[in-house]
Amino acid sequence: MPLSQADWRKIRQDWAAQRALPLAVERAWGRLPDGRRVILPAATESEKRPNSWWLGFDEEALADASVAGAVLLCRTSGGRVLDFGLPVERLREIAPRLVRKGATSHREFTVTRHGGRHLLHLRDGETMEIDDRLGELRWLTESADLPLVAQDPAAKLPQAHVGPPEDCIRFFARMVGGRLEPMDPVPMQEGAAYHVVVRPAPAVPLIGAIRRMLAEACDLGQPVDFSEHHDHYIHGTPKR
Repeated sequence: MPLSQADWRKIRQDWAAQRALPLAVERAWGRLPDGRRVILPAATESEKRPNSWWLGFDEEALADASVAGAVLLCRTSGGRVLDFGLPVERLREIAPRLVRKGATSHREFTVTRHGGRHLLHLRDGETMEIDDRLGELRWLTESADLPLVAQDPAAKLPQAHVGPPEDCIRFFARMVGGRLEPMDPVPMQEGAAYHVVVRPAPAVPLIGAIRRMLAEACDLGQPVDFSEHHDHYIHGTPKR
């Protein structure tokens, strides 16, 4: 039995909730708190042709500056939703290569699964692997601007501190691919926002226990060369 628009709305809402995405679903769209819109084409696996999905969108939507991208929602016959995230830059790159429906601006996404591989079918029989886009949704929240004023009147905005506050979380991190990646486990909540202050660390201990101790102590009056000569300060060995 074909799914109704109400069914699809519920499917999209449930998917957004499971992914903890702050999306307000509007038919085949989702709206983020900052006003950006996300295209949400969706289809169910065909019983006659399993492992195949036919989705589509109006290419003219890309003229809207508020569009952040698209997430292809491919629902299996068992009810599982496979989500392929395409940020707007990637979508604009792919759109001209998609099959056009007649003389309209409607473009078709045809997705097929072959074993563990997922392919997006393009014009002239070409295909593109999209396994790297499966579940890749970080772009939905990374570039969103946080509100300048707290939405909750009871919430407090970060305050300026001369020294570090007692509840400050200190850790060493590496810059990898434009992201800060902690070098050790940190007690931070997934999806929460943090006020981050960084400073260069010319040398970092290789031993995790020492690294964590140094991270906690770095603002508490430890010597500036502690990271280079931690054996000297901990065990009393001569500086190298």
